[in-house]
Amino acid sequence: MNRLLLMISLIGLSLTGFSQGQIAKPVKAVADSSRIANEQHWFAWQKDLYEMGVSVQHDSLRISPAVKRLFTDSLARRAAYPASYTWPVALELMKQMELKQAFWHLINLYPTDSTSRTMVLQTVVTYDKIIDMNKALISSFYTYAFADPRVGELKNGRPNIRRPDLMDQKLSTVRAIVDYVTAYRKTKSSSPTNRHK
Repeated sequence: MNRLLLMISLIGLSLTGFSQGQIAKPVKAVADSSRIANEQHWFAWQKDLYEMGVSVQHDSLRISPAVKRLFTDSLARRAAYPASYTWPVALELMKQMELKQAFWHLINLYPTDSTSRTMVLQTVVTYDKIIDMNKALISSFYTYAFADPRVGELKNGRPNIRRPDLMDQKLSTVRAIVDYVTAYRKTKSSSPTNRHK
């Protein structure tokens, strides 16, 4: 009886080992496939983050589908351009990884007061550790500024800027933040702790 039990246990272990070896290959293939899909997702996400919504290519003005949607979809426009920009909404957008829109909120929060300005700069330099914030801020500006209802409208399929002064103010804000990030990078790279890395 003990021999029979021992034999059944050994056969069971052998079958388990065999079946795991057979199952392990498809599981590894699924894991590899999942990893590749995940990498592709984040690559596309980053590409979108850095893509400008309005750009000039050769002699043509290119308007991305996202910007066209901002001009034509009232719900998207209301979400992107609230009556007033707030930190809770900006933080929620960051949590949802809607960073391009979150950075547009930061651009609009920056000039409101010195506390907001400090918070925006701290947020931006924190994100700059993992993404190129200069590219992301410029991309955000060129995606959201032209469709901002306070600034312009879509006329005959092209952005029509009614308030260039507001556009210039927002661009000046982006320049100020980008200049700060650039100076911060130089300071960090020349600090004694970073020279030994």
